Amino acid sequence: MEISILSKLTYEVLRNIDTMVSGEHSVKTLSGNIFNNSILNLSVKLQSSNINNTQEGTLTPDVIHRTLANYKEDLKKKNILEERCDG
Repeated sequence: MEISILSKLTYEVLRNIDTMVSGEHSVKTLSGNIFNNSILNLSVKLQSSNINNTQEGTLTPDVIHRTLANYKEDLKKKNILEERCDG
């Protein structure tokens, strides 16, 4: 591979890793081969606040069902959805 293409590719990969990790430091400040690290490992090394996230998702089946039911009612009120009983 041509050196300029490799340099551009490396730049783009490092830029995307920086964006994904959102650390206090840039991935360019690390020495050695960073490509042997996991995203979690890079997040720790770059002091990313992403690793301190303690929130958990709240999409239980009950929440999904209620959200869809509310959405369905809104569509019916706007006359976008019509419910029929064929039977």
